Amino acid sequence: MANLNIVLDTRRAKNNNSFPVYLRLTHQRQSRNIATGTSIPEDQWNYRKNCVKSTYANAARLNLIHDNLRNSAQAILLEHQGELEGMSIEDVKELVLSKKVKRNVMPSLFEFGYQLVERYKTANKIGSAAAYKCCLQIVSIMLWGRIFL
Repeated sequence: MANLNIVLDTRRAKNNNSFPVYLRLTHQRQSRNIATGTSIPEDQWNYRKNCVKSTYANAARLNLIHDNLRNSAQAILLEHQGELEGMSIEDVKELVLSKKVKRNVMPSLFEFGYQLVERYKTANKIGSAAAYKCCLQIVSIMLWGRIFL
């Protein structure tokens, strides 16, 4: 069975004296780190609880992001629990990364706009879909001088 923990990597300091936070995957006594995309100062890390101290700005948000990453990776591992025994640590890491652990990434304006267009088309609201698509095309022309579909 693979284990997941949130850890602060104090071996690699960034330019602003903060350290990256990783999701540590341990399987068959071997471990690999998966980047969370966040970093904090060492004095703001609670080593006992493996989370950001509440005195840090946006601590609740960062802890929520880390918990969501850990939970989505744990769900992936639980789905494939029977297959993990014969897999190496690299295979398990690739499994977790291939299922695209959610990192709370916001879609771009155009991605969101075209998602709305598709949603309106499936709801049979063709007029609204056409109006949204037209607006996206106008914004595209204004930004880049041509239409991107």
